[in-house]
Amino acid sequence: NLGVNWDVSKNFNLNTIVNYLGEQYYVFGGNENKTDDYTLVNLNARYKLNSNFELFGGINNVLDTKVEKVLGSNVGSFFFAGFKAHF
Repeated sequence: NLGVNWDVSKNFNLNTIVNYLGEQYYVFGGNENKTDDYTLVNLNARYKLNSNFELFGGINNVLDTKVEKVLGSNVGSFFFAGFKAHF
């Protein structure tokens, strides 16, 4: 894993995270299987409106990497955004 955090200004922050996962082996139905290795890139941003309020957002799996997981499924790229209040 590798992360880069950049404080663009006092109130604005950008963050990039790169995650690498090597191939994995698992047994399912009595058969040994292997998943491929993959790399995921995530981008996040945060903007502090003031000492109590903050906006944030990002994109996970920016490159829309196809991921074969042992359990679960790949959701592909997805966007998120939110608002935080600190009291």
